[in-house]
Amino acid sequence: MNYKELIDPELRKSANSFPFNPAIVAVGNLYQDLEWGRTKVPEGMEETEIVTEGTQNLSVKTTVFSMAGAQEEMPALIYVHGGAFAYKAAAYQKKLAMIYAEEAGCRVFFPHYHLAPKYPYPGAYEDVMALYRYVTEHARELGVDPARIGIAGDSAGASLAALVCNRSEEENVKMPCLQMLVYPVTDARMETESMKLFTDTPNCDSKANERMWDYYCGKDPEKRDAALKDLGLLGGKTAMAGFGLGLGSGGSDGEETTTGVTLEDGTVVDPGKAMSKKELEEVQTAANNLSQKYFDGEITEEQFRKDYAKLEDVMKQHGVRNLVSG
Repeated sequence: MNYKELIDPELRKSANSFPFNPAIVAVGNLYQDLEWGRTKVPEGMEETEIVTEGTQNLSVKTTVFSMAGAQEEMPALIYVHGGAFAYKAAAYQKKLAMIYAEEAGCRVFFPHYHLAPKYPYPGAYEDVMALYRYVTEHARELGVDPARIGIAGDSAGASLAALVCNRSEEENVKMPCLQMLVYPVTDARMETESMKLFTDTPNCDSKANERMWDYYCGKDPEKRDAALKDLGLLGGKTAMAGFGLGLGSGGSDGEETTTGVTLEDGTVVDPGKAMSKKELEEVQTAANNLSQKYFDGEITEEQFRKDYAKLEDVMKQHGVRNLVSG
């Protein structure tokens, strides 16, 4: 199908299709490097670099953007770029990072994580989590307010950002104070109508999407499913990766489940009661309200973690791997 006639005239010139394979990715990454270097930092902003230890004990470079001369402790935003887990950061993503640094008045940490297919899961996740841990543990020496460290990302990078939040407790790190997901990759099932319909769309299509998961999680069905289950991206009764503050509902429409949850404020009651999908969605709303209370400062982190653990236990009983936003 010729999709270009359906695309806004201003966007048609960039609506091209490219094969998604290691050779094309390698060439594309040379271009990404070139454009990254050509994108200059504006006057009044500083671009520095730190190096941390990531997956397989390998070094990971992180570019740090902040306004020049900033001495006081500032909020920090770890921004994880997208690119199908395989492409290096693009020039426009560098521009976004600099905009966030200037307009939000924060230090932006931009990790150049290891890429698929050479470094499949959990490579990129381990790189990003290692950086997040480093920033939280060395906040003051980095000029960062330890109480205001957030994480963000776009596309595949948003999936990695979500995973850091979902796993903060088991990784024994403080939950980020902020999460911003820009068109996040949150579903590896590829069963939606758009995946079935858009097999040859410009820039990205369902075939490229499937190959992305092959690169990141492996083609072997058992290894791939194990990785996707660990990521929380299998769908069905496994929740998609998302903000670790809401809930994903298990089962199909009308399916009854067999447990409930009671929060400290009594929002949800009757543990053990059979719950329909609609009732699980009500639990999801309660969980999102809980997150809002936490970020508004109405409850402590200790209180939040208590209720978070309860919700997580309930959903695990339904076969759900990760807590997600609605």
